[in-house]
Amino acid sequence: MRHDITAREIDIPEEHVLTAFTLLCDEEILHAKLKIRCPDCATSHGGVFSRQSAVPDETRRCMCGEQFEMNFKGNWEVVYELPGEDIDFFLNFDESLKTFAEEAFDVSQRYIEEKFELLDSMEDKSYRGQLFDHFIGILFLQIDGVIAIPRYPKAKRGEIDVLINLASAPDALFRTIGHASLIENKWKKDEASISDYDAFESKVGEINSRQEVKVAFFISMNGYKSSFDNVLNEDTTPRVIGWTREHVERMVEAGTAEPVLRRAGFP
Repeated sequence: MRHDITAREIDIPEEHVLTAFTLLCDEEILHAKLKIRCPDCATSHGGVFSRQSAVPDETRRCMCGEQFEMNFKGNWEVVYELPGEDIDFFLNFDESLKTFAEEAFDVSQRYIEEKFELLDSMEDKSYRGQLFDHFIGILFLQIDGVIAIPRYPKAKRGEIDVLINLASAPDALFRTIGHASLIENKWKKDEASISDYDAFESKVGEINSRQEVKVAFFISMNGYKSSFDNVLNEDTTPRVIGWTREHVERMVEAGTAEPVLRRAGFP
């Protein structure tokens, strides 16, 4: 947990929360640890470090292309943990989902099912769409070697709902999908339209010009208009595969996006 998020959640000044967290650390009730973030896209690198001396003295290149020094304190973020407790202590549903999405490489089936049920019951449909991006990122993070960045902001033609990197994924998956892939998520009242596809296609083309993208995925929880469905079935490069609520429910049941990839004909 972070002191700024906790301050927003319980609606008190950040400096008061920071003071309280410092005292709790002195009493060894909380543990202060470090996360190293890319200064460009804020992706977390290297996990969580229990002390400053454990941070490697090395240069990292992020999947967004930025190169930075791990031991530069300007890239550090202090997080606080309760020994033996879950990461979303003190956080409500939406903040915990966004925080957890950064390093949720091994989450429980129960966690995924509960979060999906909460998303499904949300009254604020617009905000649900934002949280859904983080949820889909978590499902893809359960595939070995896959890195997911929800709400990736670096596309010139608009924010990408989920950018996934497969550089460290199994060879068969890397060869089939490519170095990177994009996921567009729509959870609206109506079916997805051809204009939705056109907007996504332009983002795919932009990223493909910088990184190899063989396959991209369009998720529409309420399906597609017939004309859009025909476009999705065309043999284009990069190929865009359309998924619906049924596919997402399969992912939730499995606790990972991998079985849906296999059913789509991937290795």
